[in-house]
Order: sequence, then C-alpha cells, then structure tokens
Amino acid sequence: MTSMSWYPVICFPLSANLQPLISYLQQSNIHCRVTEEVIEGRNQQQIWVNTKDRALEVAEICTQWSTGELEQEVSQAESANQKQTTQPYSKVVVGFHLFKLLPITLAMILLGFAGAAAFKADSQNYSFIEPFLFLGISGDHLIPLSVGLGAGEYWRLVTPAFIHFSWLHIIFNSLIIWEVGRRIEIAKGPLHYLGFILLAAGVSNFSQYSVSNNVLFGGLSGVAYAAIGYIAIYQELVKHPVLQFHKGTLAFFILWLLLGVFGVIDLFIDGGIANAVHVSGLIVGAILGALVAMVDKISNKSNR
Repeated sequence: MTSMSWYPVICFPLSANLQPLISYLQQSNIHCRVTEEVIEGRNQQQIWVNTKDRALEVAEICTQWSTGELEQEVSQAESANQKQTTQPYSKVVVGFHLFKLLPITLAMILLGFAGAAAFKADSQNYSFIEPFLFLGISGDHLIPLSVGLGAGEYWRLVTPAFIHFSWLHIIFNSLIIWEVGRRIEIAKGPLHYLGFILLAAGVSNFSQYSVSNNVLFGGLSGVAYAAIGYIAIYQELVKHPVLQFHKGTLAFFILWLLLGVFGVIDLFIDGGIANAVHVSGLIVGAILGALVAMVDKISNKSNR
C-alpha cells in the first residue's frame, strides 16, 4: 500500500472559478487538487500539490493568474481537450509581470542597485548618498543620527539598507533576497513583507550604529539575514510548503556570519563586515518568524 502527501499552497474565495487554473497547472505537469477548507473563519478553496519542491512555483503561478497576467495561457489550457505543450513558466514571469507578482522584492533589489550606482558615481564626497546614510556628513565630519532625526529625516533609520559600497555586495544580497525573501512576500503578501523589511532594516541599522557610531555602513544584509531567520524558525514550527528552504543553506549563512564575526572575511575585502547588522537581523527575523508561526498555529487550531 502506498500513500501520497499533499501540501497546501494558496487559498481562493468560494466564488472563484478555479477550473481554468487547474487545467493550466495540470497541462504544466503539476499534480494538484482543490478542497474546501475553513481558513481564518471563512470557507475557502485550498489548492494542494503533491510535491513540496514545486509549491513555490505553483504559488507564483496562482498569484499571477489572480492578477490576470495568465488569462490567455489559462484560456488555452481550459479549451484544450488533450495534453499539449504550453509556454514555459520561466517565459511567462518576465519583465513587467514580475512587478505585479513580487513588487516589494523587486523594488528592494532595484533600490539596492540604485544605491550601489549612486555610490560608484560619487565615491569621493558621498554627495549622492549622504541624505540616505544613518549618519550625516559635513566636510570631514560625521553628523550624529540625532541631528538628522531632529530635522525630521526619519527615513535614515531604513535607507542605509539600500546603500551598497560594491557591486559584489549588492549582487550577493540580491540573490539572498530573491531566493529567501520572495517566499515571505508570496506566502504572506506584500504588506506583511513591507512591514517586515522596515522593521528588520531599522533594527539592524540601529544595532550597527550602537556598536560603531562613527562608521558609515550600508547594505541589505540585515534584511537578508532577517529573512533567513524568519523562515528558519517558521519552518520548524509550521510546515508551510513556501516558507521553507534547505537547512544546508541555513548552515552556510550561519558559517558566513561566524567568519565575519571572527574577522576572517575582513582579511579578504576592503573595509569591514557590519557584523552587528547580520547578527541583529538574524535575531529579529527569528523572533518575527516565531511570532507569526505561533499566530498561524493558533489561527489554524481555532478554525478546525
């Protein structure tokens, strides 16, 4: 006797006609099913897949379909009476469509590259990036954060996350944000993810400032490590097919963090590693992941 495991992916209202979407998924060689479940106190249609590895892909397809971006492809799948080769998914989610699917993730990455370009354009006096750093700059002097906050420049608490001092740094951070962070946006929505980013950036930036208040710093590393911490804890408490990644990946980033803390990475790069950003980001992400997981577990129990 054999059994098959099914993994929940995404929910839709009972009024939604999912037949065209299901046909499209089946023609894309994705085995799925739909059940009616009570979620957050309402009867909803739950889509399930039998392969956890494809849950993220299916969630992205479903989200894009709900915005109308796959209308033509889905209509073709619905009208087909036999299996046919459909447009590869990788060609569907390109260009402008991605901004509707992952607006916060892509905005973060683009702002990060913009921050790197601004630094490279004027790396001598920082005139382009000065308004977005944690500390102000006046000639050869650094202006304390309190002065900027006193002038109403509260964005300085967050914007250092988008300033990068090398192309390698933004590329590395973007890869983490894309692979790990987008899972949070897909599973929890753009507003949840935006709030998470603002909190993670603010806490990690302030933590770095508290240990080195006379040094300029920047980068999305704090947010990236917060995303890692969020999913690492969440996946231990709630088995969500989208909010998961390989534990070997977690081990690699923890090792990278430790190499930075003990100064090993500093031997091979110009400048230094903002270790407080990494550590505090990981901690705040883990705390948020635990809190959200506990809320979700309580919500799931109350709906049974």
